[in-house]
Amino acid sequence: MVSQKNPTFEEKILEQLSLIEQKKIILACSGWPDSMVLLEILRKFYWTECIQYIRVAHIHHGLRESAERDQEIVKAYCAKYNLTYECLRAHVREESQKTKTTIEECARNIRKQWLENIRKKHQAKLILTAHHADDQAETLLYRIAKWTSITGLVGIEWLTENYFRPLLSVSKREILDYAKNTPIPYGLDETNEDTTIPRNLLRHEVIPKLQTINPEVGKALERLSKSA
Repeated sequence: MVSQKNPTFEEKILEQLSLIEQKKIILACSGWPDSMVLLEILRKFYWTECIQYIRVAHIHHGLRESAERDQEIVKAYCAKYNLTYECLRAHVREESQKTKTTIEECARNIRKQWLENIRKKHQAKLILTAHHADDQAETLLYRIAKWTSITGLVGIEWLTENYFRPLLSVSKREILDYAKNTPIPYGLDETNEDTTIPRNLLRHEVIPKLQTINPEVGKALERLSKSA
């Protein structure tokens, strides 16, 4: 039961997970704080016999040296708790050249296809991803900057087709605090500091400036999404 006033971080997530209880799920797990926190909460609280319902899927994109570390983090966690683990080692750079797509688009296409294959293989109901409130804010600002319709202002949705995103109500700061206090093993993507990537520019430079106007700009954008 989630308290009506000031729910804890775990309670916020469990309220969302209660909507899918007793369904077999695939968790897309990068090894970064957001997906590792979601994995920890699923393992601890989802339901008593969670092990037979959760399948953990990790994709090694072959783009960063630290990808080996991330894979080991997820693999070791799953081995420790006897969770079913599957990993795809992709060659995104080579595939993007073959398909004449950008690296980001190619990686997204590979992820989507493989996760759907895993979902069908295990006859799972949903694929869970760890998108959070900061991702939502960045998505909306990016779409506004590039020009979008009212439909585009919906942003990242909680549930679309076979995907469910139970962390959309929590911020990156809340996730990091939980990961450090629990504690939970995780890696960090060093490319997140590269501000030549539009999302990183929004995260590190644009949003902090907007917070000088409204410290709760993330919540304001969340309300915009809900209104749209």
